[in-house]
Amino acid sequence: MKLLLHIISFILIYLNSQAQLVKYSGAMRKIHQDKQVDASILIDTIKAKNLYALGPVENLRGEIIIWNNNAFVAALTEDGQPYVQKNVKNLKAIFLVYADVDQWDTILLRETQINSIADLETLISRAAHNQNIDTSIAFPFQIYARASNGHGHIMFKDTSATEITTEVLEKARTENSFTDQYIQMLGFYSQHHQSIFTHHNTYLHIHYRLRNKYQAGHLEHLTLDPDYPIKLLVPKKRKP
Repeated sequence: MKLLLHIISFILIYLNSQAQLVKYSGAMRKIHQDKQVDASILIDTIKAKNLYALGPVENLRGEIIIWNNNAFVAALTEDGQPYVQKNVKNLKAIFLVYADVDQWDTILLRETQINSIADLETLISRAAHNQNIDTSIAFPFQIYARASNGHGHIMFKDTSATEITTEVLEKARTENSFTDQYIQMLGFYSQHHQSIFTHHNTYLHIHYRLRNKYQAGHLEHLTLDPDYPIKLLVPKKRKP
């Protein structure tokens, strides 16, 4: 009986280490349904040794990527050109999904055909499952690959627009495309947080940055070069 209780306790602790990993503040639907763009969290108040996070900047002034405590914001110049702000302080997010991850396992995938975000979602789910990650529980991931083509967006609202309407949101959205680029992606997978930190039609929320460092944003479409290996990073399982 004692042995059985010990085994059950071991399993619960093992699973709980993943369950506590992903946290969030606010919700994606706050923007499009509630038409609100005020901050739900000041990122500097998060206590984490190795913080990874995604979300939109307060008042829709860019896309946030926190990569191992390093804060980046995909924004636009005055003439509408994309650029990346680095080491941003006092950063506030409308909503934020985040995790504290000190160690990652690397999965190398070769000869894999990725022609859409849906393909990527399937790949991540299968690879994570094979790594003994419970895919019914939210988890973060990183991907390093070469993109044949893709596009994303940056939400960057004109400061003169004080009332949030559908038209204002459409004007705030700037699309950016890319071809033949090495790409770095930070994302979160969840089957249970649609319209909270993933869109209603996907289990993924991904922000990207190109290796040239001049373009980043929220990823919408992606085709990967099948001749270049995909490096997928998932959180290393913590031992009880």
